[in-house]
Amino acid sequence: MGGRALSRGFTLVELLVVVMILGILVAVVIPSFKGAFDSSQQSAFVADIKIYSDAVHLFAVQTGDWPEDSSTGDIPDGFLDYIALADWDDGTPLGGQWDVEHDSYGITSAVGVVFDGGPGRDDEYMQEIDATYDDGLLESRYFREIEDDNRYYHIVAD
Repeated sequence: MGGRALSRGFTLVELLVVVMILGILVAVVIPSFKGAFDSSQQSAFVADIKIYSDAVHLFAVQTGDWPEDSSTGDIPDGFLDYIALADWDDGTPLGGQWDVEHDSYGITSAVGVVFDGGPGRDDEYMQEIDATYDDGLLESRYFREIEDDNRYYHIVAD
């Protein structure tokens, strides 16, 4: 019998087709992972800020006063007994640093995030967070943008 021997490998065209199909699949799947990642970051932030606002309430009940105002990223005196230092020092799941306000910006007590000097989050992104547990408006109720850009707080006491 004459003829060519059967080849047991793939041709270059077959390999290119497979690579193109994989490229298309990756291009379709990657954006959905980003959306899931953003959603998990937002959920983690909401959970953390609720924990910290509960800690502020507990602090006030046990000490008779709200935690003092602190510099961004610093823990107010006595507040360490109510939170985990490592979680506070790591910053928020969204980036930025935790902050406590007391008798400033017209607010009695608040805990929140400050995006200072690094990449922040825009108001639209933060409104998505606000909508998950408040009214979706950064100007009212519990979760607000405070005075200048890149400062978002859960208002514990007005």
